[in-house]
Order: sequence, then C-alpha cells, then structure tokens
Amino acid sequence: MDIKNVEDIYQLSPVQQALLFFAQQAPNSAVSFEQVVWTPPALNVAPFVRAWRAVLDCHAILRTAFFWEDLNEPVQVVCRQVELPVEQLDWQALEPREQQQQLATYLEADRRRGVDLTRAPLMRLTLIRLNETNYQVIWSYHHILLDGWSVVLVLEQVQAHYAAFQEGRSFELPAPRPFRDYIAWLRRQDWRAVEAFWRKKLEGVREATALPWDQAPGSMPNPFAVFDKQELRLSPEASKAAQNFARHYHITVNTLIQAIWATLLSRYNGESDIVFGLVVHGRPAELSGFESMVGLFINGLPIRIRIPSTGTLLEWLNALQPELVEVRRYGSTPLAQIQGWLGIRRNKPMFDCLLVDQSYRVTAHSQGHNDADHRLFEMTGYPLTLYLNEGNVLTLQIAYDLQRFDGQAVAQILEHLRTLLVNLLDDPHQPMAAWSVLTPEETRHILFDYNQTTVPYPHTTTLPQLFAIQARRTPQSPAIVWESGQLTYAELDSRTNQLAHYLHARGVGPDTRVGLCLRRSAD
Repeated sequence: MDIKNVEDIYQLSPVQQALLFFAQQAPNSAVSFEQVVWTPPALNVAPFVRAWRAVLDCHAILRTAFFWEDLNEPVQVVCRQVELPVEQLDWQALEPREQQQQLATYLEADRRRGVDLTRAPLMRLTLIRLNETNYQVIWSYHHILLDGWSVVLVLEQVQAHYAAFQEGRSFELPAPRPFRDYIAWLRRQDWRAVEAFWRKKLEGVREATALPWDQAPGSMPNPFAVFDKQELRLSPEASKAAQNFARHYHITVNTLIQAIWATLLSRYNGESDIVFGLVVHGRPAELSGFESMVGLFINGLPIRIRIPSTGTLLEWLNALQPELVEVRRYGSTPLAQIQGWLGIRRNKPMFDCLLVDQSYRVTAHSQGHNDADHRLFEMTGYPLTLYLNEGNVLTLQIAYDLQRFDGQAVAQILEHLRTLLVNLLDDPHQPMAAWSVLTPEETRHILFDYNQTTVPYPHTTTLPQLFAIQARRTPQSPAIVWESGQLTYAELDSRTNQLAHYLHARGVGPDTRVGLCLRRSAD
C-alpha cells in the first residue's frame, strides 16, 4: 500500500474482529459476502457510476482495507482515494429466461470470487445491459464494512447524487460522522458494568436451546454450508392486526415476534427458559449523529426469555418489553466476551438460531428506489436464521443449513409461527396455557385421523395365537427395534417360547404371578 494514500488508521470493532477471524479461518466462504441486486428504470450509466464514486469519497469506511499479519492487533486503514471496480456486461442477445439463468450463474460465481480484505474498496459494481434502456445492477461488498442500516443510507445517497448529476446539478451531502468515532466510543465504555449486567442476565446459561428437527444440535456453524430459504407472508389483514396490536399496547412488532418465537421453542422443547440470538442495530443513542453514520454497528446477542406458566399475553409482554430495551443498552458487547464471562468455550455456540429484524428496508430507497425491485443476498452463517420484515405485508423468512434442517420441517415451523401469532392476536387475553401452535389440519389429524384405528380381526383368536400367525407370515420382518439393535418376528417368537418353557418348568401356570425387575430393554 502507498503510504501517501493512507488517510487514517484505527482499531476494529468487536464484530469486525469476529468477521476478520472468520475470513481467516474460512477464506473461501461466501457467508460474509453480500450482494444487492436490482433493475433501475432507464439507467444512465455515466452519472450513475459518478454517483457511486461521490458516495465513496464521502464515507471513509467505503475506502477501508484491513491488515493483521505481523501486527499485535488488526487495524483498518482508510485510503484517501480508491478506484471503484465497475464491470459492464451486455446480455441483450439473450432471451429473458436465459438472462435470468445467466444471472443466477453470475451471482454464484461472484460470491465464490469474494474480495481481498487488504485491498480497498471491498466492494464492486456490475452493470448488465438487458435491453436498450434497462440494466441489471449488482452491488457486491464484504459484510465487514456495512450493516443493513448503512446499506440503506448508501443506496439513498447514491440515488440523490444520481438524480442531481442527471440534471446537471452539483450535489453535496452534509459531512457524516466517521465510523472511527464509534470505535473511540467503544473504547470509553465501562466494561466492568457491562460484565456485571451480562453475568446477572445469563446466570446459569450453559448451552443453546435445542432447535426442533436439528440433525446436529450443539455443533458449530459450518462456514461452507449450503443454505435454502422459505418465506411466510401474512395476509394484509393479519399484518395490520399485528402492527395495530403493537401500537396500541406500546410495544414493537419485533418484541411481539420474539415472544412468539420463544413460545414456539418452549412448546417444542418443553422448557420455559429459552435462549436464542438477536441481531441489534448497535448504534448508541448517546453518540450524536448515529442515524447517518455508515459502517458496521450491528451485533448478535444472546436473548434469554422465560415463559411464564400463568397469566395472559398482555401481562407477559408488559413485563418483557423493558427487559429487551435494557438488553439493547448493552448492544455493542462482543459475543465472545460474553461467553468468556460465563465460562462457555468459544467452540460451543451460545445459540443456533438468530432473529434478524430487516424492517429498516421498509423505508429504503425512498428517493426513487423500489424495494420490490431489490434483492439482498446475505447469510448469517447460523444453521437457522429467522428474518422479520415489516411493511404492508408482514413477512417471516427462515434461512436454514440444508445439512441440518429438512425443508418440510422448516415449512412446518413457519406454519406454527403463523398459527400462534394469529391465535394470540385474536384473543390476547386468553390464558397462556391455552395457547395452541397446531394448525387446524394438524389438530384434525391428531384427534381424528390418527385415531381411526378400528380394523377387523378374528375376535375368537388369542393375542399369542395372533402373534404366532404373524411370525409365520413375516418371519424376517422387524418386530422390536431399540437403540442397539432389533429382533425379527422369528427371533422374538423363538425367545418368547424359550422363556415360556423355562417358566413352565419352574411351576408357572395360569393365574400365577411372576415378578419383573428389568431395565427398559428388549428383554
């Protein structure tokens, strides 16, 4: 790096350190690589690229690289000037279906390509011409630079510059507060008070709450896992009911969804003490101008929710809301530090599920962007992530590791969330013990379909005789299965006959009582 091009050098935030460590351990993983894809109408390339370069000039974090080799502590280095990589492709000769296929291939290759963390900028722009006026735009960047809030700010500022440049106007935004001020704020925190809070909040927590249908519970996330997504879109009526409910009772929709998710995990596990991960925006209110700062502020924190055995939803939410607000006051605490205070090894996850509120995207692109035209490709790396998106339609989306979760199970989880949420909104005063997560179809199956067990059989034949008939019919079929093995009908018939002869030789006959003292087993 050219020393003359260095503008600033400072430390990393805890989340940046975690992402850097992850990148060193799994350099070819695409988990921390983000893509935003959209199709703006009638794109004018020259002013559009100029707008991006103006935004890079405005924000130091977008001109930042990271260095760690031969250093006691990694640092981020801000460059005075960087050249934004812009690739232009022409796909006008392809049919629309071929363009979509080619796009999927390109995005996958782009993710595998990643970025070099030591060469700024850690982002690039791809402009794909689809026809005479329309382009497919791909903005790729590393998560170590930006969180979702910052992504929205960048896109809005690009659009503002673009609109001005198209009209031949000059345009300047007020100078934002730099990301280094947040790093300095972190260094000034009273970490003894922070430690005392988390020790008290998570006292007794030693392991993650088990997720239903997880094929590898308690194992660390796989940086090379393949993920899929499923989505649940509530009806406009149910979405409006949830937002009105939250507004009326002075809580957030985020708090409501946390309560619903904790309740569902409790029903699955039979536990009342639930721990899962929550992404918080991490922007400290005491840092003036935090709303317009661009950088990586988000943090994943362990959330502990205790499910009461009595009371109503409203009573519980009234007690839960201030607890969650207090947790956000400590939103910048490194997860690794929390685990260290609790004595939990770093190779043991505190949670397997992460709840991410993406509702910041509702107000995104207000300067002319259409949120429906934007697709954000991101993965948290956790085996299961629940995304919340508010708006006219409340959307819940689950991203899951295909090696750990089956798609049918994830679909069932989403339906249980819908059922629980709709039922509670219909009657928030019902006792918590009466809450049901079962869909009407599942209720019918359990109460009626599964109980249709009446079948004809010869009533004059005894049970031992019926078993003997079955043993002759299917001697090699499994009759008993247990942890360490199984017995076929022929083997079971042979062993029961041996036991019967032994008991008979000991004088056991009709109406003779025989005491049993055996552990649970095939015997």
